Amino acid sequence: MSADAQVLFMRKRIKVTGFKDWDSMFYNNLLSIPILVVASIVVEDWGSESLSLNFPASNRAVLLSAIAFSGAAAVFISYSTAWCVRVCGSTTYSMVGALNKLPVAASGMLFFGDPASFGNVSAIGVGGIAGIVYAVAKTNQARVDAANRARGGSKV
Repeated sequence: MSADAQVLFMRKRIKVTGFKDWDSMFYNNLLSIPILVVASIVVEDWGSESLSLNFPASNRAVLLSAIAFSGAAAVFISYSTAWCVRVCGSTTYSMVGALNKLPVAASGMLFFGDPASFGNVSAIGVGGIAGIVYAVAKTNQARVDAANRARGGSKV
């Protein structure tokens, strides 16, 4: 629920402030830094023993490279999120977020031995059908909107 509220709030702020994708991504990430720093200081053990245990000298360069790659990927994902919310709308963004979990759930059953119970399979089926219904509804809405514009009418 809080993720949905954040997406709706972000969409409203993008429109009100006239932010572009880069601006939205930058300020969205900038706002999260104080929360992450405080949580890290409170929860993590920053002692030298913990650092040498978690970042051994033998593979420290590989770990730091992986952390840098992860950060770059997070920037890309954040930029893509801002673009998708601006271009597609928050409902479509939420639907894509829900539908991208279906292949993960199906691959868990196919490749990783998760039980293929009636509930699991039917949930994936219902999710797929919901995606199809949403796509058909959006297509029909776009046709109606285009017809209304062609006639010079107002949007219904």
